[in-house]
Amino acid sequence: MSTSASYSAATADSTTMPSTLDCNHSYYIHPSDSPGMQITTVILTENNYNQWRRSMELALSSKLKLGFVDGTYVKPAANSTLLIHWTRYNNMITSWILNSVTVEIRNSIVYIQCARV
Repeated sequence: MSTSASYSAATADSTTMPSTLDCNHSYYIHPSDSPGMQITTVILTENNYNQWRRSMELALSSKLKLGFVDGTYVKPAANSTLLIHWTRYNNMITSWILNSVTVEIRNSIVYIQCARV
């Protein structure tokens, strides 16, 4: 793939978006990614936060998506063409988080608007 199709979230022009995204772009969605998938086998309970957090960090990092949770990938301006892509992946990651917690925890976080901690 040509380097012209590769953009970083931090340096992308707010008025243009490539027609195709390089697989290393933070907004690239792999065909196997879906809101219903469970990206870790560790389910957050009252007693295993550190293990769950590490498991989620590894999974999100391997998908180049940890920046949505740690704040590295900042939400684009309202007039940016990147906003729709950022929102789509933010929602995907929020779904992954909801799929990796117990029902009791899910009920308390189901209305979060942003995956960022």
